[in-house]
Amino acid sequence: MKCALVGFGSMGRNHYKTILANENVNLVAVVEPNVDLAENINVAHYVDIDTLLESEKIDFAVVATPTSTHLEVAKKFLQNGVHLLVEKPIAKNSTEAKEMVKIAHKNNCKLVVGHIERFNPAIQAVLPRLKNEHVIHYEASRMSGYPTRITDVGVKLDLSIHDVDLMSLLSPSNIEECHSLDSINVHDNDDDAVFIMKFYNGALATIRTSWLFPYRERKIKLLTKDKYYVVDLFNKQATIYTENDSGGFVAEGLEVGRTDALSDQLTAFVEYLETGTLGSLCDGETAGLALNYVEGEN
Repeated sequence: MKCALVGFGSMGRNHYKTILANENVNLVAVVEPNVDLAENINVAHYVDIDTLLESEKIDFAVVATPTSTHLEVAKKFLQNGVHLLVEKPIAKNSTEAKEMVKIAHKNNCKLVVGHIERFNPAIQAVLPRLKNEHVIHYEASRMSGYPTRITDVGVKLDLSIHDVDLMSLLSPSNIEECHSLDSINVHDNDDDAVFIMKFYNGALATIRTSWLFPYRERKIKLLTKDKYYVVDLFNKQATIYTENDSGGFVAEGLEVGRTDALSDQLTAFVEYLETGTLGSLCDGETAGLALNYVEGEN
């Protein structure tokens, strides 16, 4: 399949390497208006999308531009019948997300959002074990220092949305209520946030995200009636603690593959275009719902 990449910043360069390494994808061009960033591009380079669409025939595009530009960029491709893989979050607000989804439907285009943690090998290792489980509580923590590359969104749209989205993947039930609090401490946007959620099946969830910590932590803990799951997304480890007859717990470390999440996501996206099987991918509607909750809408 022929593909174009839009954006050659930090995340764009990661996508560039991933696309080039995929034998089922032919990267024909990169769109990057900043010519200084484009020095290391070894395929056709365009400074605007219109010229690309006039010059190249592509099946899909990967959008890795700032969040505030996603709708404008997506429109150009979707209105020309080009499928899209857009970096998360889907848009800067839920209104723009809904418009993007509507345009995709109107033009019979597939729209997928790059919620990459869905393809974290630790998550993939846990998913099969959760099929017959009734989780009663989810707890997520995602801490780090401030990422200087992020300038247009706060911690909720950059970090919290990962875990809000993962809840929709891990839980068989939809979210009934979602409440959040955030604060601005040392940065221009929100840099510390907490979420409390309730699902229709009665399960609860808490999410804590922050840019104020001197270390990186990305963990999800899941509690069932007799098991306790600890999923370390940063170190790619997963452990299940099962209650025994004496009231203690026995630890079982799951085998976690050393696969590359970005590569697995791209492979799944190509398969989705070919077969219609969504798998662990996050479609536009689901990404829009996550954005709704992050914005504080129920």
